[in-house]
Amino acid sequence: MIETMRVKDEKKEQAIFDAAITLITTNGLADTSMSKIAKVADVSAATIYIYFEDKEDMLNKTYTHVKREIAAALGKGLQPKLTVEEAFKVIWNNFYKYAVKNSVKFSFTEQFANSPICGSTQSVGWRSPTIHGFGGSCGCWNCVCCCCCSRCIWKCASL
Repeated sequence: MIETMRVKDEKKEQAIFDAAITLITTNGLADTSMSKIAKVADVSAATIYIYFEDKEDMLNKTYTHVKREIAAALGKGLQPKLTVEEAFKVIWNNFYKYAVKNSVKFSFTEQFANSPICGSTQSVGWRSPTIHGFGGSCGCWNCVCCCCCSRCIWKCASL
């Protein structure tokens, strides 16, 4: 018997990410089921399991997807020649612009970062590379690249 492997479609994956973000922001983590995500993403529930092992995997990958997007947005305009103060201003202004333009994604990251699931994501060793030579003293993803989690901002500020 020949087994065919389904090819992943980036548009479907993005639709799943977008649906998960919208539903979680609206309904919370506990009240967002995989079947609800599938319905909003306009895919079958079985399709989600082609992209993700289970709900926790989907949540972790969605969070990671958004964090990478935030990191890319925050890194715009950074130059190695900038002082720490100048770099901070660039990152902070980029963060503000991102949060205003992407308020639903920002709310999702806040909800996720303050959930018990987030601890398991960070314990996997999520360490950020420095952006153009800039990096946080603790090396954690939140304070280096996104500043989206108020809990982490204060934790990292105290280091």
